[in-house]
Amino acid sequence: MQNMLQKHGRDSGLTLVEMILYLAITAILFVVIVNMSLLFGSSQSRLATARVLNRSATISLERMIYEMTRADSVDIGASSLGVDQGVLALNTTNGEGDPVVDKLYITDGALTLEEDGVVAGALTESGARTTSLVFNRITTSGSEAVRVALTLEAGSGPSVRAETFYTTVILRHSY
Repeated sequence: MQNMLQKHGRDSGLTLVEMILYLAITAILFVVIVNMSLLFGSSQSRLATARVLNRSATISLERMIYEMTRADSVDIGASSLGVDQGVLALNTTNGEGDPVVDKLYITDGALTLEEDGVVAGALTESGARTTSLVFNRITTSGSEAVRVALTLEAGSGPSVRAETFYTTVILRHSY
């Protein structure tokens, strides 16, 4: 028995097969951890892009709906309807009751609101680009509405995402 203990004491350590096995397991764990870290970073980027798109779409569509519902009619001559880079001119009144024209259009990738000839500002966030804005006028014998298709794009590199948002608004005094 003592002979076995002495033999085992001299041969302590790892064999070559054990060493290769431990290194392989360590390498596999390292690869899994690195891939999970990269995947997590990519997911964060995609989530941030989706947030920018949804926030810009919500703000833009709500403001467009507000402007259209308070408008009396669509100014056909000043509008570009049914085209990719559309312009919508709305006949409305200001606080004093004077007639004014408000416009919605794309400028440098931003959805822009112009109130009575003065640019009120961009309706989209700086991280979102408006790539398409299509207005279609819908008329019936007793009402007038506008259908909007707004395409926004956000992100950069592999996390670029584009999405189209739709709404239809009935103009005031037309129902």
